[in-house]
Amino acid sequence: MAESPGAVIWMKPFDVAFCDTCIGGSTVLRRLARDRSGLRAFFLADYAVNPLGTRDRPGIRKALEGWVAAAAEKADTVIIACNTASVRLLETPDIVEKAASRGIRVVSMVDLLDRTLASVGPELLGKTVALMGTEFTVGQPLYRDRLLASGVKEVRPLPATRTE
Repeated sequence: MAESPGAVIWMKPFDVAFCDTCIGGSTVLRRLARDRSGLRAFFLADYAVNPLGTRDRPGIRKALEGWVAAAAEKADTVIIACNTASVRLLETPDIVEKAASRGIRVVSMVDLLDRTLASVGPELLGKTVALMGTEFTVGQPLYRDRLLASGVKEVRPLPATRTE
């Protein structure tokens, strides 16, 4: 379909928006920059809710809703780069569904772990893996169970809520 003369096509300023409670997830951005991928990325570091792992469910939900709303103004793909928020995101599928209805794709650290585990496969068989995150994150069975299901022999939790 041909565009009408003078039509304005609004493009979001970034390809992807990363949301985290700190700059920890920015290591992914550094990797992308090193590869010179040309990806335009926005990084939201919400220190007001840091550490998120000490907050209650409604507090984490509020942070997630705020992050997705703010990031959706910047990009069509939002990466929740916080492990605590990623675990809680699984309990709040309505946040992802609402974003999807607006054409926004929300990806969590759980999604990225699943993809990583699928790609490394046999390399982890029989290995011991350290799982570092907030006390909340390492106390949840979600990451441990996924690692064990991939063939990891043992998962050693390293709770580090205030490592910055």
